[in-house]
Amino acid sequence: MLDLLAEASAAKVMPWDAADLRYHTAMYPYYAEWLKGGEGDRLMALFKAEMDRLNAPVDHVGPNWRDLWGLAA
Repeated sequence: MLDLLAEASAAKVMPWDAADLRYHTAMYPYYAEWLKGGEGDRLMALFKAEMDRLNAPVDHVGPNWRDLWGLAA
């Protein structure tokens, strides 16, 4: 999770193709659920902020991100 966050943070443009972006955005919330003490929520917020900053295309992100971004299904 930290490596993905670092890769996204270092990027000036989206570093992943559509398939990788869909995979990372689909799995990141599940990885975050396993962390305790608020760490998962913290990392999820940071990762979401990077996806927002990089303007991740809505049609390329995991379906669970539609809820995170408040978009209709």
